[in-house]
Amino acid sequence: MNGGFTEDHVHSKADIKELLRKEVRSMKITKFAYKDFLGTEALEDTPGKINVLLAGNGAGKSTYIKALRFALTGELPPGNVIRNGADSLYTLVEVEGNTIERIKGETSKTLLNCRSTTKKSLDEFFGSIGVKSETARVLTSSQVLGSMSAEELSKFILESGLIPIAVDIDKLISICPPISEYVANEMRSYFPAPPERIGIDDISEAYSSYYGGRRSISAELKVAKANSSGFSAMKPPTSTLEDLEKAISEYEAASDGKALSAYTEAVSKAKSIETKVEALEQKIAESTASEPDSERFDALCSRHDSLKEVYKAKFEAKTAIEALVKNTKFTLESIKESICPLHCEIECTADKSAIISKLNDQIAKGRADASALSEEMTELENEMEKLQAQIDEYNRNKQEYENKRASIEQVELLKNSIPVIPPEPSLSAEDAKNVAEMLSKLKEQKKYLVSYNGKKAEYERMKQLEHQYEIYNAMVELLSPKSGIQEAILGMAVSTIAEECNKMAKGLGLPIELIIKADNGVRVLVKTKGNDYYDYNSLSNGEKAITELIVMDVLNKLTGFDILILDNLDSLDTNAFSKMLSLVSSPEFLARYDHIILAGVDHPDLVEEISKYDVHRVLI
Repeated sequence: MNGGFTEDHVHSKADIKELLRKEVRSMKITKFAYKDFLGTEALEDTPGKINVLLAGNGAGKSTYIKALRFALTGELPPGNVIRNGADSLYTLVEVEGNTIERIKGETSKTLLNCRSTTKKSLDEFFGSIGVKSETARVLTSSQVLGSMSAEELSKFILESGLIPIAVDIDKLISICPPISEYVANEMRSYFPAPPERIGIDDISEAYSSYYGGRRSISAELKVAKANSSGFSAMKPPTSTLEDLEKAISEYEAASDGKALSAYTEAVSKAKSIETKVEALEQKIAESTASEPDSERFDALCSRHDSLKEVYKAKFEAKTAIEALVKNTKFTLESIKESICPLHCEIECTADKSAIISKLNDQIAKGRADASALSEEMTELENEMEKLQAQIDEYNRNKQEYENKRASIEQVELLKNSIPVIPPEPSLSAEDAKNVAEMLSKLKEQKKYLVSYNGKKAEYERMKQLEHQYEIYNAMVELLSPKSGIQEAILGMAVSTIAEECNKMAKGLGLPIELIIKADNGVRVLVKTKGNDYYDYNSLSNGEKAITELIVMDVLNKLTGFDILILDNLDSLDTNAFSKMLSLVSSPEFLARYDHIILAGVDHPDLVEEISKYDVHRVLI
């Protein structure tokens, strides 16, 4: 847990005073420059103790402050901040001899003493001079009250370290809104017992833990509700599970239910097997297949192959004869021509009758031989066809015979698997029916009882989860940053800060009184005239400026931030601006700051007025 003050209380008036007296290292800026930032091409400045920016609207007063804020914290205003026509912007600030440079453009980088650095390293640097980077980010804009929402201001005050808290669990419970005993016990079970102290970080961590736990419980609760659905409409069983199981066992024993079940099962199985055997035996009886004669099959195949070879030889002989006849016919036609075979212009007058007769005989003999071979081939085809039919018949018979043998073997296996039928129980059919009905009823009752007990367990679990959810939900609301403990702590602390602001206002002779309320965030109410308090945002610009001065001064001292920035002074008249200068120029005020920056419109009267004070006028 976090350490803190030695007494068990939230940050009190005495603690505030101690914070206001604490010493920190200097935030003195020895050099500040920026280039191509918003509408400014370039500016270099050495800030003094009191710095005044006087210029017309749009001249660059806010640019100076925004550039300083970026140089110190890396925080940029929204939108495009690089000057039109430039590729990047550049800032440089020198704090007590340490130079921070920032470049923002297509490529961005940050340098600390001419070396690239990280946000973590810069945080450590500012931490070494007593300043948190988040604190600097907020306090470099003077419009804290005007620009931050109530929630944002509340978060800043709680998380910035402005309000140290160190209380034990008893004190923590005492400052809570009214809570139940269950919630108080839950807090004691989560947080450590005295004397260990509890801090804001511990409360925030507890909030996250209970927030996540509430979600888990909600999911479990949804399942338990689904599983116990319908339980409220169920009637409690009249028998216990033990009684039902005993009754079921007795009925089964008295009725010899197991023997009846075994007998019925055996008879059913035997009948099923006998039906299958009968069908197979019928199939076997109808089969005409005989045992195949493999020797006859081999002879048939051998004869078929032999005839096939003879057929092939005759086919080749016939083909050769037909080709010879064709060639002879061509020769015969050529001889019948009167042209000499030696030259087409020589007429042949030789007697060709003998050779023609011989060729005709050869053609006639070839045709006769081819015809004879065709008849022999036809006979061979018929014989081979008969042989193939016998071979096919053999194969069909063989397959059917093998199926028949398989059926015979299956019949034997089935007959061997017929169970032995046990003796039929002596229980009558009517008694058996009554016993079966009673057993069925008892088993349904057992099933209902099991369902009832399961839903009852889920229902009881649901009730426990609902109770647990109520506690977790109460813890979430209690620990939430927007209400509960943190709001109570915030309320006590900001009232003390308000007292310090009012003391400062009175000491400076300012006719103003503040109330700071912690109600869904932090709101500042101000009384300037009469008895009514008004919200900060409804004040006049002059009243806002004075309020900002007081609040910023207290916040700066609480955080150790030694730069005061007020950039919303445009609406102040000469007298008000002169009074503001007089306040911040007092030795007591100047002793608290390294730099004070004031910004307003350059009315001639104001220019003349600031010449009366030892101030550094920033030329923009």
